[in-house]
Amino acid sequence: MCGEDRTTPDGEDLWRYRYPNDLRRTWRRPAREGDHGWPADGRTGTVRQGEERPKLMYAYVFDTYVQDQKHRTESARIETRLATLGIQGRSEKITILKNLQDSVRTLLKRGAETLIVVGNDQSVAKVLPLIVESDVALGIIPVGPDQRVAQALGMPVGAAACDIISRRIMRRIDLGMAGGAHFILGAELPLGCRVLCDKQYSVEAMDPEARMEIVNVGSSTTRSRPDDGRLELVVGGGSGGWFGRGASGTSVFPISTAKIERRAGDHRLVLDGQLNVNPPVTISVLKKSLHVIVGPDRKFE
Repeated sequence: MCGEDRTTPDGEDLWRYRYPNDLRRTWRRPAREGDHGWPADGRTGTVRQGEERPKLMYAYVFDTYVQDQKHRTESARIETRLATLGIQGRSEKITILKNLQDSVRTLLKRGAETLIVVGNDQSVAKVLPLIVESDVALGIIPVGPDQRVAQALGMPVGAAACDIISRRIMRRIDLGMAGGAHFILGAELPLGCRVLCDKQYSVEAMDPEARMEIVNVGSSTTRSRPDDGRLELVVGGGSGGWFGRGASGTSVFPISTAKIERRAGDHRLVLDGQLNVNPPVTISVLKKSLHVIVGPDRKFE
């Protein structure tokens, strides 16, 4: 197409190519709005060589299972509601031939400012490192079971979440990090483990069956604040809390770092109910490192 101009009947340029000295592409909104992130009002403009593409306000990734027969109706309702609200954008529907992380990388390279994950806890866990690295906003439209993260953020299941996305109520929240892995909610610790807190004191449950977890947000036994730069070590199962805090039989320790020491046997930490990490490992907090869309029923202020 060297040196060729193509126009619509009314004379509007669709694209131009000039080789070798003046490579440029003139764009306009395609037939399906949001397919390429062009301006929603249909204005034309020029993307010259070396210039950035127009920003994508919203980009959506539909996880593989969302396209299963049992979720197909809800998926269609979500797309319809997004269009009604005028917040549709570039969408990637993941298949067995299309990798979720690769699709997210492509959307981020194209300038996505808000990445909306249509999926569940496992979907969020897969894309969280890329979101943190790129410092874009995260939104969740929950579909199906396993929605602990969405519930903690106050996101209703299905198409109802689209209205929350459109209101765009944002919060900057802390993240936990265990080794090189991130978590939003918390880390479930192995039974009988020993925890070195803030390099100052150690905690070990007297009851070998006591549950121990490190919480960032969403615990039913604490009023955690995911924007205070602290995590909470929660120890439950004893006859009473050491410091009289939390629910009966539960002790809560505000911490900044925790080193989980290795014990005999195959015991691992579980992050957000999805990722397994082998001890010994150090857990720390990344202050206000995630920009996220939240709903009114979130489990924090």
